[in-house]
Amino acid sequence: MSLHYPFPVIANISDVLPHIDDNFRVVEKDLFTFVNYNMMGPDVFPAMIEGDVSGNLRSAVRRECRGIAFDAVSGNIVSRPFHKFFNAGEREDVSLDNIDVSKPHHLLEKLDGSMIRPFQIGKHFRWGTKMGFTDVGMLAEVYVEGQKSVGNFCYDKVAQICHDMGATPIFEFGSRKSRIVVDFQEDVMVLLAVRDTVTGEYINRNLVRSMAESCGCPIVDF
Repeated sequence: MSLHYPFPVIANISDVLPHIDDNFRVVEKDLFTFVNYNMMGPDVFPAMIEGDVSGNLRSAVRRECRGIAFDAVSGNIVSRPFHKFFNAGEREDVSLDNIDVSKPHHLLEKLDGSMIRPFQIGKHFRWGTKMGFTDVGMLAEVYVEGQKSVGNFCYDKVAQICHDMGATPIFEFGSRKSRIVVDFQEDVMVLLAVRDTVTGEYINRNLVRSMAESCGCPIVDF
């Protein structure tokens, strides 16, 4: 069940707090409250057990705590990036024997960079990482502003469309200034996925591609 399980509905931080402990940190900054895990481990992200309804809810909510963000005043959810997932073979519940590749699936290009998502503040968008407006987030903001200066408003267009539909667009930002492995010759920001912010469901990839293409936004190959 570690690969296929119902995502938990999360509308407010009160839907999260009862399910986390000292393995997670809750940080209020810049108008928002961020919830992120401190380290990996089987106690942090327990395996899903078939038939264990309450235990699986707890496990599923904890997997959402990798940068999920809430309004600091109301507690309402504002951004829901990727849920916690695991590499094939990383742990027993995602061993190669437990992965049925005959089921429908997509193969996406593996990109090297930092996860970035937009936050609407007033009529404008800011761009942040798992912990909000960090140094890498500022690099992404500079990149987006630079694109605007040459008439490319694709990132704000995608952000606005997703905001209006109650969804979170998730991007990968790569830059030599924040190098992880790949030494980028120039900065890039690519749309990876879009999630319904409350239900957590991932929007159909073909619809995401159509939206990205209509906005002129780079999207990961699949």
